[in-house]
Amino acid sequence: MSFTKNQSSTNCNSLPSLLRRFRLKEVLSEDTGSKTIWLLGIISNIHEKDACSDSSGANSDNNTELIPGENAAVVTLERLAFISHDINRAKSTLLDSAKLATSETNDIYSWATGTFDESIFQPDVRIAVIYPATQKHIDKHRRQERMWINETPEQYFKITQPFIESQPQSRIQWVYNILSKQVESERIVFEDADPENGFIILPDLKWDVSNPDS
Repeated sequence: MSFTKNQSSTNCNSLPSLLRRFRLKEVLSEDTGSKTIWLLGIISNIHEKDACSDSSGANSDNNTELIPGENAAVVTLERLAFISHDINRAKSTLLDSAKLATSETNDIYSWATGTFDESIFQPDVRIAVIYPATQKHIDKHRRQERMWINETPEQYFKITQPFIESQPQSRIQWVYNILSKQVESERIVFEDADPENGFIILPDLKWDVSNPDS
């Protein structure tokens, strides 16, 4: 994976640096419907020599122990939706650029797998990183059985609300960072500054901020 000059950084906690130093340990889960996969791995210690270099990840020890809350990282890879603007812009060369890996035909139906020229759909993937990832982050993204629960108001006040209030502030520090405008202030869509009932609206992080249909 390559990065443009303005994406690169000597900061060891920058996203390009984290991705270069990521070493896969396990595929936590995947969702074919949303075309998303969650990966668990380790990120080399930023205090190690040359830890921020491009080659540090390749030379790291595959046997390094994964420690939640320290060197563990959860990476989300999500295929982005097609954007009609890209297709209209490249309509004269769109299908000509396809490199087919497999193809089949049955009567009037034909289908194939392949890739388009990278200049047509760019970017085509969304990458998110949680680092350092705690055990709760890992458990949240690991494949697991799911069930529907009809929660009554009584159950909420007796079980759910006490659980929410028992969580340490550090788990929702990202919310306070937004409210104090330390981060993401440029993404604010609307703000009500009322001291009691005020709120801030930002785009969901799962949205690519360009395709309204995604």
